[in-house]
Amino acid sequence: MPYRNLSCSVIVLTLIASLCLLIQFNNTELFPILRYERNPIAEGEYWRFLSGHLLHLNWLHLLFNLLGLFLLWAFRPVGFNCYALIALLILSAFGISTGLSLFSPHISWYVGLSGILHALWMAIAWLQKNTMLGLGLLAFLAFKLLGEWLWGGLGMTAQLISGTVVTDAHLYGAITGWLLVLLFPVIKSKR
Repeated sequence: MPYRNLSCSVIVLTLIASLCLLIQFNNTELFPILRYERNPIAEGEYWRFLSGHLLHLNWLHLLFNLLGLFLLWAFRPVGFNCYALIALLILSAFGISTGLSLFSPHISWYVGLSGILHALWMAIAWLQKNTMLGLGLLAFLAFKLLGEWLWGGLGMTAQLISGTVVTDAHLYGAITGWLLVLLFPVIKSKR
């Protein structure tokens, strides 16, 4: 049974990576119609709530995000299966985009998986909060979010990805990941 869940998870992660890579190859054409962008969403282009998370500013931005995705997945608790992964990825994308829409009017557009990575990070850490690994992941996430709130994103990261780090998405991702673990049993790990 765990092998089946592992296989499904690997397939889902590979599909996400492949989709992001495919989009990146066609970034010039797809960027304007897929990124999260406030005004087109207000006019009814709701697909941007999800599609914006699959776009990246450049190849290095994509590489950082995909490495983060696979690294975080390595820390998942036993029982955090394919269904939990799919639910978390989709619902957190909508949660982050909703947060940006409602609480960050100064952000007109956003791209990248980093908000979703913070949701996954929080979910994985919270599910293991009674372990040293979980506590370490929670402490590091809290420290990172506090640092971003106090001082903004790292300037070096912004230079590497050729754009501003949208730290609001990281915060909304962490909040969404936490809420999803609390509210939806499918995301909770089975012990």
